[in-house]
Amino acid sequence: MGVAGLQNSQVLDNTIGGLDGEVIALLAGNTGNVVRNNTVTDNGSNGIRVAAGATGNTFEANEMLGNGWIVSGAVDAPR
Repeated sequence: MGVAGLQNSQVLDNTIGGLDGEVIALLAGNTGNVVRNNTVTDNGSNGIRVAAGATGNTFEANEMLGNGWIVSGAVDAPR
């Protein structure tokens, strides 16, 4: 999920796993969003990615494990 122009929104309480691509992505210009209490596991790319220019966002109590197995250089905790 990456949406241009996402502002002052909430991404809350999701459990997402087993996808081939990125799961939660804040893009340049995404501001004032809250990403809280999401569990993102075993996805092929980044679990949660924040691009340069995505400012003023809050991240709390998210869990990311075993993501990035398709894209080399993705950063995440190994499973």
